[in-house]
Amino acid sequence: ASYVFKRCSGLYISLIGISGNQINKKIAANYLSASEKFYQSAFSLDFKKNMGSEDYVANLVTNQITSISKIYRKRMDNNYLLEWQSLGNDKVIKGDIKICGKIFKMSK
Repeated sequence: ASYVFKRCSGLYISLIGISGNQINKKIAANYLSASEKFYQSAFSLDFKKNMGSEDYVANLVTNQITSISKIYRKRMDNNYLLEWQSLGNDKVIKGDIKICGKIFKMSK
């Protein structure tokens, strides 16, 4: 179950990364807030599995989210090269944006 939260956290980090100064600060803050909330959920679930100390689990979750974020970023960069748009017609990324957005709204 924690994978979904890690994936959503990585997605939002990637969206902030590709957007740079192109999005307003409020949207960037919302993306960051969502990413942090997903991180906290993933950490909580993994820590409850007795996977190790808090520091170990925090580092593990952070590294996994970073890896996922890099995968999204690579897809976005490839989309940009092919279509001049980071999201392009990428059904995976667009679908994940919808799913993660719904999960985030339900968590408020």
